Amino acid sequence: PTAMAVAEGDTLADIPIALRGNVHHKGDLVRRGFLQALTFGPMPTIGPKSSGRRELAEWIASADNPLTARVAVNRVWHHLFGAGLVRTVDNFGATGEAPSHPELLDYLALRFIDKGWSLKMLIREIVLSRAFQQASAVSTEATAAGLAVDPENRLLWRQNRRRVDAETLRDTMLLVSGQLDRTLYGNNIAKGTTIERDYVFADTRRSIYTPVFRNRLHELFEVFDFPDPNMVVGKRNVSTVPTQALYLMNNPWVLAQAKSMADNLLKRHDGDDAGRLDLFYRQALGRGPTDRERALALAYLGRWGKAADRRLAWEQICQAVLACVDFRYVD
Repeated sequence: PTAMAVAEGDTLADIPIALRGNVHHKGDLVRRGFLQALTFGPMPTIGPKSSGRRELAEWIASADNPLTARVAVNRVWHHLFGAGLVRTVDNFGATGEAPSHPELLDYLALRFIDKGWSLKMLIREIVLSRAFQQASAVSTEATAAGLAVDPENRLLWRQNRRRVDAETLRDTMLLVSGQLDRTLYGNNIAKGTTIERDYVFADTRRSIYTPVFRNRLHELFEVFDFPDPNMVVGKRNVSTVPTQALYLMNNPWVLAQAKSMADNLLKRHDGDDAGRLDLFYRQALGRGPTDRERALALAYLGRWGKAADRRLAWEQICQAVLACVDFRYVD
């Protein structure tokens, strides 16, 4: 497999200053080097036969660099908890926020380095912690007291309730509808594509393989706060707007997933409607239906006698669950 990447040039040389930004108006040569304001101790040296890219990579990922591991750990924590130990994930400078748990950030950064900079091992350590496994509900007397003292949950006395990102939402719909293509690796851009305008996203592979064009996104991504591909975004915007509910209610792609879900339930699972309903809820929401949800759904199904009508009723129930708040949020 090949990929577009920076490569060493045939001639390695220092570059002159472009006076006033004009490449045709050259000033003095500037030796290749590093940002002095971010360097502790002696500056790394760049050999005459090296571009400096290797030295830069070794400097960034050095165990002696106090910033890189902390930034990486903080972003992982942000994705797992909905907020970083430093909430300004793109700004670790003087104008950013201080960490809520500086000792924890230091500990995780050191563990990250000691374990060979393995993100998988870092994530495993965090998700196995008591802090991650807490519920987000505020129902008991103890959690009510925590809400009064620390309403922003900076002290991690409960889990943060958070909405899944656009990619997870799309993947989950494809999974519960039975349409998810689990093929790994390879190009996923439709054959014959020459321009991104009017591109049709027809594949059913995981969203990590969905093409991200600079000026053309999957419609679900646009509605559910996928970041601008032209920008570097560490913390996504999380909005709640009417277009999200309208998309889940009316979009043809969502309706197609609901139809596929209904077909699977009626074809592959024998039994009464109550059994199918329990199975569907567990597949879609990870829990069984509440007594009220079960009563409403069974009453609605009971209105339809013909097989074709009952199939349509199941489609509508599946779509209602896809559009519900519980499908989009993690507790």
